[in-house]
Amino acid sequence: MKIINYIIAGKGRVLMLLKSILPWNNILFNYIRIISLKKRYDNAMHFPLKKFDQSEKSLNDYEYSLFSQNGEDGIFNHIFNKIGFTSRKSVEIGFGYKENNSLFLITKHDFESLLIDGQDHNVDVFNFFNNKYLKSKSVAVKSWITKDNINSTIAKYVHDISIDLLSIDIDGNDYWIWEAINSIEPRVVILEYNASFYNNSITIPYDINFDRTNFSNKPRDSHWYHGASLKALTKVSKRKGYKLVGTDSKGINCFFIKDEIVKRYNIKTYEAEEVFKPHYTRVNGLLTKMPMESKKQFEMLKDFRFVKV
Repeated sequence: MKIINYIIAGKGRVLMLLKSILPWNNILFNYIRIISLKKRYDNAMHFPLKKFDQSEKSLNDYEYSLFSQNGEDGIFNHIFNKIGFTSRKSVEIGFGYKENNSLFLITKHDFESLLIDGQDHNVDVFNFFNNKYLKSKSVAVKSWITKDNINSTIAKYVHDISIDLLSIDIDGNDYWIWEAINSIEPRVVILEYNASFYNNSITIPYDINFDRTNFSNKPRDSHWYHGASLKALTKVSKRKGYKLVGTDSKGINCFFIKDEIVKRYNIKTYEAEEVFKPHYTRVNGLLTKMPMESKKQFEMLKDFRFVKV
């Protein structure tokens, strides 16, 4: 039944099924990935950067994607147009070889980035492409990130305390990893939130071996149990000295800026309830073929274990 549900869900879920069957990191597949990434890179190199807009608009008005998934590239461009760069260094925890939050900053703003992921093909393709085309000082490393190894992993490659950007998207222990990081002080932070947790201030319990595909929920063997809510991430970020400045229009990511930078540049900030947006794919039923509001989505998850924060 699960296989049937995955096929009904379409391309994304079928790929997830194939990953469990095929050798996903091989020369042929990686060659195809590199060609695909090169096309995206060529398009990005000819894309003119938007100039700074001083009007007080929502972050969503600045969204566009060259390498990002949900308009993050445009949001980064707007934020850094306003606050400027310092180190031009970033750390990204959880990334795709051609869809991530680092490539835009590397190609358009000469960043030196550390990218960390648990999948061989993402790491291998990025490093090959970087060495052949980008020729930046960036590096991708394979690591299964935990609270115990995150700071030592970062410190091995990043020797600045203050960096411009930290991105976390690991579909699991996101809250706990962000809480544990003390080896760097990013000026801007982007975190993935789980809109299916609705307006509850919750996260999954810390589990060093957490894999969202081990937890299925209705409808159609979905995997909505992962990560933390927007409220929970806003709370931990506030404790670490960051203010929420917005979310993307697809209800996936939230953006934070250090308190002193917010004050210096008079940046508008929000509470979680003000900028919460539903998960676009889930609320419209793009994979399940069953549209469902966020509150109802949480009803499908309420019997799983949570930690209130």
